[in-house]
Amino acid sequence: MKNKNILIGSGITILSILLLFLLGVLFGQIEAATLPTYAPFKQVIIMPIIILIVLSINNLLSSELENHKKLIFISAITIIGFISAVLFCCYQGYYLHNGYPFNTILFTRKQIFTDFTIIYNLYGNPDNMQLSFVPAFFLVPKIYMFWEHDLARKIWIASSLILFIIYNFINYYSVFKDKFIKFVKTKAFIFSLIFLCSYPFLFGIDRGNFELTLLFILALFIWLYQKKRYMLAGIVLSLAIDMKFFPFFFLLLFLSDRKYKAFFFTIFVLIITNLLCLKAYSGDYLYNLFHFFINDNNYTEQMVMKHGGFEYGASLYGVFKYFLNVKFNILPIETLMKVYEIFAGSMIVLISLYVWFIEKTFWKKVAIITIMRLLFVFISAYYTLILLLIPVYLFCQHKQQDKNDWFYTSAFGLLMIPYNYLLIYHENTWYNICPDAGILIFPLIMLYIMVKIISDGIKQYLTEKAKQ
Repeated sequence: MKNKNILIGSGITILSILLLFLLGVLFGQIEAATLPTYAPFKQVIIMPIIILIVLSINNLLSSELENHKKLIFISAITIIGFISAVLFCCYQGYYLHNGYPFNTILFTRKQIFTDFTIIYNLYGNPDNMQLSFVPAFFLVPKIYMFWEHDLARKIWIASSLILFIIYNFINYYSVFKDKFIKFVKTKAFIFSLIFLCSYPFLFGIDRGNFELTLLFILALFIWLYQKKRYMLAGIVLSLAIDMKFFPFFFLLLFLSDRKYKAFFFTIFVLIITNLLCLKAYSGDYLYNLFHFFINDNNYTEQMVMKHGGFEYGASLYGVFKYFLNVKFNILPIETLMKVYEIFAGSMIVLISLYVWFIEKTFWKKVAIITIMRLLFVFISAYYTLILLLIPVYLFCQHKQQDKNDWFYTSAFGLLMIPYNYLLIYHENTWYNICPDAGILIFPLIMLYIMVKIISDGIKQYLTEKAKQ
């Protein structure tokens, strides 16, 4: 029965990817225009519905999986999704003769490594730095400022590739070593290369974004935390928060395990490092803080209020924005932002309390915290999905098998692939803004995973309380 459910579930998941491919061919794409254009709502809504149906069916197919099979299935979904997306781009480019954005899952060649270039130019000289990140952010990119731009970029790309392969290899090896005896290192190395085809990784490399560096820092934090070296883990986490700020959600791990000393130590380190680094910027402290908020407001205007962050966004805000503003114009953008702030803030508080007091399984805690970081902020570009590799590997290394193993396996796999089969909106501004169906599909998958974990956890908690 277990093998039958796995066979059915894997077949349905693969067929759904092929169905999205077929629907993309049948629906066609939005033609580039000088004015904003919209894909028909009936077409747009079909694709996320297909994914939700697949997840619901997989949720009903109770099936335990051995750890190595979890990783193999996630890898299989990743490579099948990647190949399908590439074939679709080839169809658009070579057969239909469509250019960007129809013939690629990434950006134009002119925009490649843009994020790295922007950071390099901003933070190359402290006197010219625009304080738009956490003050201590420049500590990490500053490493690359010892070289001129082209060499620094190559060093970052090479180091990111090597560290990513090593990180995947270590995790694959730890999963495979208990099952395979011969050639385990070879198998682990070959399989670890598959995640080079994962959409978040490709997107991160194409952008030249430091989210990849953040992945390695957070992975080190999780490793130290599991080794119970909480103070050292706190120092590493403070560095991660300095980079992107939103890893502060991971402070919940200290609270949930009652490691209050490490919690306050991390906050202390965070405050001290940022006060010290603030002095590296031109001007005094009050001047720098003032300009930090100004730059943050400029970012909000361009990326949140306008459509800069709507494209390639994986947060739940994009779903709200599509239905309530872009498509049906129910709420003006200012009102939508206020509504979303209240909604997201309330959800963060409630879910944090759940992690703090109820959830006991470590990989589920990390999964919820990671998804919170991705879902409930205004902007989460597709490259941020790379952080999901941390709970993915923790899930695959979890010692206890569970009836929901297949559901989580398929859901994590579906978060690693592109959904470029339909551009749901197009606006020709100073550069093309062309969000695809992924801005709806990615948040819904993550929301499904979170709801599943929390609902099961609450049921178990209530059952245990009733027995006491």
